[in-house]
Formats: sequence, C-alpha cells, structure tokens
Amino acid sequence: PWASVDPATGTTAAGGSTTVAVLFPGAFTQKPVVIVLPDEINSNSGAITCRVISVTTTSFTANCFVGSTNSAPEAIQWVALEPTGGTPLTIDGPTVQAGYAASNSATGTIAYPVPFTSAPSVVLASLYELNNAGATSVRVNYPVLNTGFPYLSHVCGSGNAASEEISWIAVD
Repeated sequence: PWASVDPATGTTAAGGSTTVAVLFPGAFTQKPVVIVLPDEINSNSGAITCRVISVTTTSFTANCFVGSTNSAPEAIQWVALEPTGGTPLTIDGPTVQAGYAASNSATGTIAYPVPFTSAPSVVLASLYELNNAGATSVRVNYPVLNTGFPYLSHVCGSGNAASEEISWIAVD
C-alpha cells in the first residue's frame, strides 16, 4: 500500500472552481483514504476547508468552502493511501495507520485498528461527504491517545454531521 502513496500526493490547481477533480497518477487496489486541504498561498483569501465528495480507485473530487458558502481555493493539497486495516505500515522508522470511520454524531472517538506504542505525533482527518449536504469540516480534538483520537464535525448552514465518513491518517 505505501508504494501507492509516494506518487499519490500533490498540489492540484483549482482553476477558479469550488469543486476540484483529481486523477491519481496510478490506480489503487481499493478506495484510498484521502486527506485534502485548501491551498491559499498567494492571496490568503479563498476557501478555508474542503471535503471529499467522491472517491474511486483512480480519482477523487473535493468541494471547498468559506463557512457554508462554496469558495474556490487557489489549489488543494492532498495525500491518498490505501487503508491499512490491522496491518500498520512502518516506513524508515515511523508507523503509519490509515482508515475510514463512520461519524455517528458531531463528536466521537475513532479507534486505531492496532494501538500505537505511544500517542502518534501526527493525526490528520478529512471528511468524506457521503450525501454532499452535511458537515463542511472536521477537526482532531485533544487528547490524542495511542488507542485513538476524539473528533468534532462542524456543520455550516443546514446539514447533518452524523451523515459523514471521516478519513484519517496517523503517524507515530
């Protein structure tokens, strides 16, 4: 799975659109975990959050916002990797786990399939919006533990934070 990650990272220009489609450099064997963030390096005035609205083994599409209003980012930063399940990856020292978790409410805790020996130093989370009508952002809350992390999904405007799936990557 990790070999698929190296080419599947990047910055993709938004081209003035609030919806950005990305084609992976190669195909994954299963739906990958995708983390996406807006990139406002030049103007610092566009989108402040993005959510993934579709994922296949060859591409993903993200929608970007300021509050509840669609807003075009200059570009998006993204990383994609296959879910690790019960087999964490070890790459030159760090251990990496990745997966999807259903968000049953606006707040909750996501458990890692395999506990880390100590709390991971990096935890990234991003929404995979299943119905394109719910939460617009998710954050990792304190405390991050070796067994999992708490999260908070946020809804701007109308929508249901519980209708989301959360993509996550943890690195010790």
